[in-house]
Amino acid sequence: MPEELEHVVPTDLSDMTTRRITIAGSGAYLHRAGQAWLHSDDPACGRAARAVGSFGVHELVSPEVLRKLTAPAPTPGDAIGGVPTVVHTGSGPQREFGDPASITDPVIAAQLNERYRLTRVSWKVWVGPDRLPLRAHLTLTGPEDGDSVIEADFTGWGAEVLVDPPPPDQVRKAGACLPS
Repeated sequence: MPEELEHVVPTDLSDMTTRRITIAGSGAYLHRAGQAWLHSDDPACGRAARAVGSFGVHELVSPEVLRKLTAPAPTPGDAIGGVPTVVHTGSGPQREFGDPASITDPVIAAQLNERYRLTRVSWKVWVGPDRLPLRAHLTLTGPEDGDSVIEADFTGWGAEVLVDPPPPDQVRKAGACLPS
């Protein structure tokens, strides 16, 4: 965090933390501080997110999205954790990151396309010499909701990770698709 913002932004953000776990074959789990875990295993939810272009951390590290984010020519970037970087900067409509073919209903596809037609994505992605992303900053600007900002630092590439679903007694079934 920039030093000039340290007195403005609290250092303990635990009450604002959202965790999302996606497990192949099990669906997605979402936890907001102080609430129960929500679970959705509706495959249509994933199709809708892929159709319009979703920007959760899961999507940020997908090869397809990373290829699009790093397509612009790089410029020299600041070192991150002592590692030299290049920065890929760009912008475009959110629908460029989607896969409209994943929605087979033409009415739903048209509704989703109209909803996300005016949403723009601006980004900066810092990439190390090993061609792995170290940091991403995305701003989604929509006509109705204002700006959404996603910032992520990526560390521990190649480390083995085991992810278990939350305990069943802490999970509620979501009545709708979970947000990205």
